[in-house]
Amino acid sequence: NRAVLYYQIGKFDLALRDFNHLIQVNPRPSLDYNNRGNVLKVLERYDEAIRDYTKAIEHDSNFLLAYTNRASVYIAEGQYELAMKDFDHVFKHDPTNFLAFHDRAFLYQRQGDNDAALRDLSQAITINPNYAESYFFRSQIYRDLGRFQEALSDAEKAQSLRINVEESYLKELKSHL
Repeated sequence: NRAVLYYQIGKFDLALRDFNHLIQVNPRPSLDYNNRGNVLKVLERYDEAIRDYTKAIEHDSNFLLAYTNRASVYIAEGQYELAMKDFDHVFKHDPTNFLAFHDRAFLYQRQGDNDAALRDLSQAITINPNYAESYFFRSQIYRDLGRFQEALSDAEKAQSLRINVEESYLKELKSHL
């Protein structure tokens, strides 16, 4: 729909306007609340984003993506317990949700538990080996831990999956080998 297109091209004010309209006319607006929450998250209007994800969940308690999205905002806000609660809910209903594993890795990294972050990213990759973002994020953690060969391997894999990996990052990793 047009609101999603506006979001994708970065016209967030127009995306918000269209999502507001969709929510008013749609009798089951879970997806629209979730998508408006995504726009609000990009704009760093976190309280509003959390409200929209919560409304999406209230309209459809099985909408696991809204839980994962809300958890990512909780992480940005430093509300780690609430984020973990949302991730626990997702895994209870879908233990193979690669996106939840990927996003929970951010929580673990923020808490300083790189081993748990690496486990979650490895699990996300096992479930969806074509999700480049998990390889790149894992590469960054490996780099921070001084595990440069593993970091380079993951960065190159992410690049092969069509994520834009800066040449300077690759050179940095190679310089440590």
